[in-house]
Formats: sequence, structure tokens, C-alpha cells
Amino acid sequence: MNKRNIAISLIVILIILFISLTIFTILDLNNNPNIIKYMLSTGTSDKLAITKSYDNDFEIIKINSSGADINIKHIDSDEFIVNIYGDKKEVKVNGKDNKLNIDINKKNFINKDIYKIVIYVPFDYDKYVFIDNEYGDINISTFNNTNFEINLDYGNIYVDSSNRLDIKTEIGDIYIGNSNYIDINSSISRIDIDEVNDIVIDNNIGNIIIKKVNNYIDINNNVGDIRIDKIDISDDSKIELNVGNIDINYLNKVDTHNIIGNITDNKKAQKGNYKFIVENKVGNIKIKHS
Repeated sequence: MNKRNIAISLIVILIILFISLTIFTILDLNNNPNIIKYMLSTGTSDKLAITKSYDNDFEIIKINSSGADINIKHIDSDEFIVNIYGDKKEVKVNGKDNKLNIDINKKNFINKDIYKIVIYVPFDYDKYVFIDNEYGDINISTFNNTNFEINLDYGNIYVDSSNRLDIKTEIGDIYIGNSNYIDINSSISRIDIDEVNDIVIDNNIGNIIIKKVNNYIDINNNVGDIRIDKIDISDDSKIELNVGNIDINYLNKVDTHNIIGNITDNKKAQKGNYKFIVENKVGNIKIKHS
């Protein structure tokens, strides 16, 4: 075995050790007690605890939950409707002073169903929704004008559309239709996006798949593949990956760098008006221009 093969073998071993330590750290139950809470839950509650409706023009919708499946659905009306399923004693709903506050403080997690929150919001709502949820899935339907900020420790996130979407999560997959702006900070996530104008992602482990980016890209992924089917930027952009493969489609020239792996460019492209840097430490880079 020559020196180059020995060096490559050592690098691969170090990468495997790094990935293993990363996963162990993230999944350490002492640091992620919400995983235990999720495992102790028996299902999703279907017992209606509270139903309320409001004609207010809320500037802010704020949801603070210690564990719930959250569904935000649009409605062709000016009315806001809140339905919560679970134990009424642990739920508080307050709609006044142009703010809708929903609080769930779950005290017992053993053999107890996850709460379910269903909120109906006017289709053209153009204000802010803040969600802070320890665990559970979040489903958001079409809200082209709404700004969402989501903090979720453990669970999946599904969003049909939004104006702005800020997500911070530990473990769970993320599926997004369309949005003007997306900012994701995640530990372990598969990320799927249909179309976005500006995208910022800082992910530790997981694949990233985007169908179309229209303006700006800033992606940093530690371990996992990155695929973007169509890119059209109007600002300096970059993609950085430590381990995995990158597969992108961009009309103009790309400034590529890697340490181990192949770089494949299907044809010579002209230099564009904006700088686009793609770096991959260990893995292949494949670029199409169409």
C-alpha cells in the first residue's frame, strides 16, 4: 500500500469516527430529553379541549408548547379559529391586544397522548407566526404573505408556502414548497425545497435537495449530499460541504474546490456577473450548465 492510499484510508477512518461522535453527541439523551418525552407518548390526542374563534386582526400569533402536533391551515375568511385537543387544564389561549397566544404546559409525559393544535388563519394573513415546540410535527398550508419563525427540538416540518421562513431544529426532516426567503439551522435533517428566492442553510447531517433557487445561496452542510436542479443567482453565493456529493445546474462559470473526489463540468461556461463558489472537502462535484 503506497503513501497516498494510506493517507486516504486514514482520512476515511477519521471521517467515520467524526460522524459517529457527532451522531452520538446529538442523540445523547441527557442533552435531548425531548426524545424521551416523544417516545413515552402514546399517540396524538383526539379529545377536543378548547375551541375559540376571533375576529381580531392579529399582528402576532405565538405558540409555545411542551409537545404538540401543530397544524396551521388557511381559510377564506377574516376569522381566526383555534382548536386544541388534549387536557384542558394544561392549555391557555389568549387573544387580545392584537396578539394570539397559545400555551401548552404538559406536566406528565408517561403514557399520554401528544397534544394537537389546529389553527385556521385567513389566507392573505401577512403578519408573523412564532412557534416554539419541544417535539411533534408541524404542518403549514399555503400562506404566501406570512412570516414564520419555528423552533422545534424533535419532529418533522412541512410547509406548503410562505413569505419568510426561519427554522431552527435539532432532529427531523423539513419539506418546503415555495418561499421568498428561507433560513434553516439544523443538526440532523433531510431538507427538500421546491422553489426559493434566497436560501441560507447550516445543517450538520442530512441530504439537501432543492428544485430551483432564483436569487441567492449560502449553504453549509457537514455530511450529506447536495442537489440543486436549477440555479439563477443575482448575488454572490456559495456552497460548502465536508463529506458527500454535490450535483448542481447553473448556467455560468462556477469556482470549484475539493480535496478528495472528482470534479465534473459538462461544458465550458462563461463567467457571470456574480461569484459562485462551490467547495467540497471529500466527495464529487458535478456541474451542468443548462
